Amino acid sequence: MARLCVFGGTFDPIHNGHLIIARLALERFAVDRMLFVPAGTPPHKKTDGAGAADRLAMTRLATAGSSGFETWDEEVRRGGESYAIDTVRALRAANPADEICWLIGADSLAELPRWRSAEELLAECRFLTYPRAGFPRDRLDDLRASFPQGRWEQLRADFLDAPLVEISSTHVRARLRAGLSVTGFIPDAVRAEIERRGWYRRER
Repeated sequence: MARLCVFGGTFDPIHNGHLIIARLALERFAVDRMLFVPAGTPPHKKTDGAGAADRLAMTRLATAGSSGFETWDEEVRRGGESYAIDTVRALRAANPADEICWLIGADSLAELPRWRSAEELLAECRFLTYPRAGFPRDRLDDLRASFPQGRWEQLRADFLDAPLVEISSTHVRARLRAGLSVTGFIPDAVRAEIERRGWYRRER
């Protein structure tokens, strides 16, 4: 049985912070395959940058050649609004014997009880949480009442003790639109493709 972990997001664009967190989680939780899944159409987040196909292309460039990292096109290929439960069901159908995890930021964990089919999600996969600014480990205890007791203890145990990575896609887009360097913020292959394609140089 392999341990598969979904790392979903808009990745608009994918940056080095994403890769650092994913690597730390892969090592800490003995993940066999970290699946980066760019959202097709995020239901709760409006994108103002690259289209789904472009974000998928950048994610593939960022993960190419990295041991344990893969890019999965499920949500982009599926089309329509991207819901975690649909992605987990598709992954389960393709990998019935494997353990499924989902890598989630602490800020998003606070919203998890309101996700579509949240109870099924919690039953179907293990959530691995990484810290975000404003959401330290101690603040997670405020969410205890939102989850069943047994499930909460698992969520609490699966918190990734890692440094905050203060890189955001919003900040990267702003730098690109201002003509500023993003060296060190995003993988070189992604930066080269953005420059070649002219992405983020103007509002879409």
